[in-house]
Amino acid sequence: MLRLLTLLILCTCCGCQSTGGWQHNSTRQTTLRRAEKTSVVYVTGNGFHTGLVLRTADIPRDVWPEIDRLPDHPWIEVGWGSEIFYRATAITPGVVVGAVFPNPSVLHLVGWDRPPELVFPGDLVRLVVDENDLIELCHYIHNSYEPDDNGRPQYLGNGIYGDSSFFRARGKYYFPNTCNVWTAKALREAGVAASPRISILADPVVRAAQRAGTTVRRR
Repeated sequence: MLRLLTLLILCTCCGCQSTGGWQHNSTRQTTLRRAEKTSVVYVTGNGFHTGLVLRTADIPRDVWPEIDRLPDHPWIEVGWGSEIFYRATAITPGVVVGAVFPNPSVLHLVGWDRPPELVFPGDLVRLVVDENDLIELCHYIHNSYEPDDNGRPQYLGNGIYGDSSFFRARGKYYFPNTCNVWTAKALREAGVAASPRISILADPVVRAAQRAGTTVRRR
């Protein structure tokens, strides 16, 4: 039973739900200003978890201002997940069971100096989006932060690999709200025909990205 629960959590440890509340001003006006440009977004996956990688220089700071709180790297990876599972030092029965039920969520952000093709060995899909869609995507990520009482992002400490950080996120993690649902919703904001409803696991997210972009590799 523990093995089964562990598998389920591995499939869902980066679970998510829709975000809302803290809004950024003038997003649509910014969108109209920048519609002529294109930007690159990568979807990563390891069979259980999916996430996104963006080129830091493309990110509109007025839409995702929290990005400037991170060390400067050419690429930024972002994912959403269960704090219990993400930050566990060991996968124990208590961690597995605790992550099944509603628990606090975190954003995990990692800065990379090398391009995604040289960093991620698993699933990797390259998307080219217009600036309107990039802004909507960044707005979604911005709204995934849970700010403190003063409106500032809540830094929780170093992440689990590389030059990474944890931040408090909106929403509670629980099955079936998964990292893959979060990623699917993010892709939908970026103009990709991804369905959060069927994206509990990683493969539907990767397949949706493949239909819209270029497959760099599959596991």
